[in-house]
Amino acid sequence: MATIRFVHAADLHLDATFGGVDASDRRVTDGLTRSTLDSLDRIVDLCMAREVDFLLIAGDLYNSSDRSLRAQLHFQRAARRLHEAGIPVFAVHGNHDPADGWSAGLDLPESVHFFPTDRVGRHEVHRNGELVCAIYGRSYATRQVTDNLAREFARGADDPLAVGLLHTNVGGREGHENYAPCTVADLRAAAMDYWALGHIHACGRVADDPPAAYSGSSQGLHPGEEGPRGCLYVELGAQGSSEEFVETATVRWRGLAVDASEAEDVEEVLGELSKACGQARDEAGGRSAIVRIELVGRTAVHGEL
Repeated sequence: MATIRFVHAADLHLDATFGGVDASDRRVTDGLTRSTLDSLDRIVDLCMAREVDFLLIAGDLYNSSDRSLRAQLHFQRAARRLHEAGIPVFAVHGNHDPADGWSAGLDLPESVHFFPTDRVGRHEVHRNGELVCAIYGRSYATRQVTDNLAREFARGADDPLAVGLLHTNVGGREGHENYAPCTVADLRAAAMDYWALGHIHACGRVADDPPAAYSGSSQGLHPGEEGPRGCLYVELGAQGSSEEFVETATVRWRGLAVDASEAEDVEEVLGELSKACGQARDEAGGRSAIVRIELVGRTAVHGEL
């Protein structure tokens, strides 16, 4: 049985507005406005560099049902790059970009496949004329999908490898809307070899048998989404799967606390603030960083501050 390689991405939220950010410096607003689009470019670069068999997008490709024209044009360009490299795209619609949302009707390459909304769809991946993998998925018709879609998935008996693609809240995680809720047992019953999940913006596995993982958001969308954000490079074969997290975000969010209790004057406080910004800059590894700093501690310079 052949080993397949693919990239699992989700929750790109292309052209998110970042409406809660108010910055006088255009570098901040411009950097954020471009960040989700740039993250897609990095995903495409990764697919081409690793020469993957396909790209999976597990929902919320776009930020809203009234998808901006700029976002649709950017995805069209990305899809064409992948098509020219012989890399197909398989995607499902999620709650932010349901199938009933506005579309500009742009022509996409025939190698781009969105799964249906009324049933679980199946697509085959071939290598040298031989079937190597079947991909199963179902899209959201509307934003409010509360049915357990995972129960409708079932692997074909002749599939050498099978991958499930779903936008879902596994286990009813608090703090997340309970769309297409399911359990690990539901995922296991479908007998997939790997589940590529979307909706939860933090990267991580939810099960080992079968491997089921959230890739997380490709770009942090607000101060609560701190640290690295990206996608998963996956190798899948008869012996199981391995996942490698690859950062695709161009902007990192970071929250830091600065203890001012030992400061004797404002200059010392400013020095500690500078150190905190330097720490965030170093952690970002050449990416831009937006830092929210909280001053803590009882301090003699409270009045001046």
